[in-house]
Amino acid sequence: MRKRIIASIAAGFFVAASLAAPASAGWGHDHDHDGPHDCPRHAVCFWEGKYFQGDMEVDWNTGHHCERTDDHKIGSVVNNSHKKVKLYSDKHCDHLTEVVYSHDWDKKVHAKSYK
Repeated sequence: MRKRIIASIAAGFFVAASLAAPASAGWGHDHDHDGPHDCPRHAVCFWEGKYFQGDMEVDWNTGHHCERTDDHKIGSVVNNSHKKVKLYSDKHCDHLTEVVYSHDWDKKVHAKSYK
């Protein structure tokens, strides 16, 4: 009798735990990219808005060539790479506006291109 009671209680906990789990858990759910912790290791991440708002774009190969984000607007940046990233106020990388060093970030920038 005692084993049945314990088994019933355990089953009740299992059912309660499975009902409490969020429906979006798993690989297929959408995720808001809302901060520096969302940027993968060894990558540089750009947000279109200041304070990490809007869409996040990830670049694994920043370097010597002038690059632009998809919408040509950089409002926030996280540099998880081992290189510094130079931000420019124009789309041709002519007017340097800021340098974000390795493993650093800035939540409020105004740039259109980078290298």
